[in-house]
Amino acid sequence: MAGSKSRGAIEEGTATFSNESEKIINFQTSAQTQKFPFPPSVKVISIDGTGQDAGNANIHVSFTNVTINGMTILTSAPFTGTIRYLCSTNG
Repeated sequence: MAGSKSRGAIEEGTATFSNESEKIINFQTSAQTQKFPFPPSVKVISIDGTGQDAGNANIHVSFTNVTINGMTILTSAPFTGTIRYLCSTNG
C-alpha cells in the first residue's frame, strides 16, 4: 500500500514544579517510545497544585521552544504542583 502512514509518536508526562514558573522538559526515548520526527503538538491536560490560592486555580500555563527533543513549560506565577502534558505527532 503506497502512502500508508504510521501512527505517529506520542508522549504523556508530568512536570513537577516547586515554587517555579519555568521548567525544561526533555522528551523520553526508549524501545517503547520513538523519537518525534518533527516538533509535536502539545496540550496541557491537567494541573494539580497546592498553595495559598486554593490550588493555584488562577495559574496560566503555556509552553515554548518545542523541538523534537523537548520543550519549556511556563506558568504565569511561581507554582507548586504537577502539570500533566500530552505531546503527539501524526505519522
